[in-house]
Order: sequence, then C-alpha cells, then structure tokens
Amino acid sequence: MVRILKARPAKTAGARIVRASAASGAIRARAAACAIAAAATAGAASTAHAQPDGELKASYEVTIAGIELARANLLVKTQNDLYTAKVGYRTAGVAKAIVTAKGEAMSTGAIKDGKPLPVTYNLDARDDRKSQKVVLAMNAGTIKAMEVEPPTKPQPDRIPIGPEHQKNIVDPLSAILMPVRKLDQKPESVCERSFPVFDGWTRYDVKLSYAASEEGKRDGISGPFVTCSARWIPVAGHKPDAKGTKFMSENKDLSVTLGLASDVGLYIPVKISVRTMVGTVVVDLEKVTRTAQNGAGNQTQAVK
Repeated sequence: MVRILKARPAKTAGARIVRASAASGAIRARAAACAIAAAATAGAASTAHAQPDGELKASYEVTIAGIELARANLLVKTQNDLYTAKVGYRTAGVAKAIVTAKGEAMSTGAIKDGKPLPVTYNLDARDDRKSQKVVLAMNAGTIKAMEVEPPTKPQPDRIPIGPEHQKNIVDPLSAILMPVRKLDQKPESVCERSFPVFDGWTRYDVKLSYAASEEGKRDGISGPFVTCSARWIPVAGHKPDAKGTKFMSENKDLSVTLGLASDVGLYIPVKISVRTMVGTVVVDLEKVTRTAQNGAGNQTQAVK
C-alpha cells in the first residue's frame, strides 16, 4: 500500500509534481487502497479449491506522471489454509529528495471457501511530519477491536462510521490474497466482483468489471493477463461534498492487470493504474520470487 504524503518545498519541475501530488494525499490514499483492494479480491473464490502452501515475494516501482515516486514490496505466505500478507514501501527517486516516507501493512487470517477471512490488520506509516497507525482485530468479517491514529474527527459534513459499517468487511490487505476460483477459471470471471473494504478511517465498496485479457508471460507470472476496471464507491467516513471524494467516486480511470502465479495458486498484480487530480499513479511489477511447497520440498524461483 503506497501513501503519498506531504512534501517540503522544492524548485524542480519534478518536485512541483510530487508536491502537488502530496497536496491531494487523501485522494491518493483512497486510490492506492482502491487499487490494492481491486487487485486483491479479484481472485476470491465462491467455491472451495485446495490452496497450495507456498510463499511469494514481489517488488514494484511506483510512479506518478512518469516520475519515480516509491518502491514497494509484497510478501504473501500460505500454509494449511492460513495466510500472512505484508506490503512495505519507501520513497524513491525525486520524492526521496523531498520527503522521507515509509510504511508497512500486515494482515493475517484464514482462507475459507476460497475467500480470505482476516483476523488481524496492522498499518504503520510515517514521514518527516506525521505518522499513521491502524490495528484491527476481526472475526468472521466483523470488527471486534480497533485502534486508529490519528482518529477521525467528527465533523457535520462527514458520514460517521457506525457499527453497521464494521460488519461483513475485508481489510485492504487481506484482499491481496487471490485464491484461484478453479483451475479452468475464465478470465472474465476474475473481475466479476464487488466487495466491501474498511481501512480504519473509511468504509467503501470497490466494484470490478472485466476490461480485457491477453496471453503472455512477464517476470515469471503466466497469462492470460486479465485487466479489470474498478469503481470506488464511498459508504462512510468520507465527506460527500469534498473535492477528492467527488473526483474518486466519478473516476473511471482505475484499473488493475492480474497475472497467475500458478505454483502457489494466486493471482497477483502485474500493473495498477489510478488517475488522480495531479497525474496517473502507476504501480508496475519488477521482480517475483516464488516458493512452492510440494512432496519434494520447497522450490524457489527468482525472476528479475
């Protein structure tokens, strides 16, 4: 999960883009969450499918308007239908010269009937000026305990988060686990999803729809590559009249391209694209390391 946080003044053209990007940090936070959730839940299954035990590591480059902004890493481990997922990031390129920002999110849970059921979710993100932390404890899709820093301030124009918004939800990272529906799953069905997300501050739905597919292979991930369009639908925790909320809810330029890591039975993001008010954020896969477990023991393959 990549959050673009506030940047200090600078004089270069690249710095102006990064600074403008930081000014709409709320938009970017929603965009990143939307993109991650879209990538994640796309592969959630409706019928049981044996989940292989294994480990997958992937690294990504994050750019905005073609300018390098950050580097991100994804780690997913599955064993005995339990999972751990981690996403970490830190600023890079032009952004690193302006602001030092880094963060990590982790989620744990179980895979049941081909769907992730999160148990814990933790987020720790910080830059030169502020920090953000979220701790969620869940059971069967319902929040049982929660700590959020900084807390959301009640305001007359903000839709409040109520108990009804903390049920039947998935955290942004649990969705990163994308169990294969079935071995002969059609590309179109990968994107036929609509799902609820709660990140500690906001509750929103992400609706996916099939856009395109193509055969191919990239960085050890097999085709067909499936591209899903996504829509962000705010539910609670947002300000309906805020410029960022209106922009994201009307934004049709959200997409994620998925590839299959068949030896661990997971779809992972190959590319994520999100248009923002200051440019298009692109998250592009660079390297994958996969470790599949079978009767012969662990097998590891790294692709650069």
